[in-house]
Amino acid sequence: MGSGHSLRSKGPVEASNSATTRCKQAAKWTTDKDTALIEYLRLHIPSDGTNFKKQTWYGAAAHLKERFSEQLGGKKTQSSCQTRWTKLKSSYHAVVDIKNASGFAWSDIDGTGITLEYESTWTNFLKVHNGSGLY
Repeated sequence: MGSGHSLRSKGPVEASNSATTRCKQAAKWTTDKDTALIEYLRLHIPSDGTNFKKQTWYGAAAHLKERFSEQLGGKKTQSSCQTRWTKLKSSYHAVVDIKNASGFAWSDIDGTGITLEYESTWTNFLKVHNGSGLY
């Protein structure tokens, strides 16, 4: 147990109480909410072909709040919508990489269905394709 004093000062150090320290509750996403986010973004693709602007993410959060009045988990904020979109894109690209790789099959029900027979091939694939290991 420590002395209760800082090493740099001569005054006491207040112990932090983990019960009072709170993190934001994580937003919980469902297939319906993912679909609603994607549909909203599809309707708001920037005409100049650039990335979505901050206002689009705020609009997406408002759209989800309006469409799903009962929220599971934390609020769907501009930041959580943008993070979810990034994860969805990453998952999409991982599945496309798997589908395009020689020797692998893809099923929406079973994912890759890799058996022990192809374990070394799968391991080598993962070294090159980060993020595919979830499938």
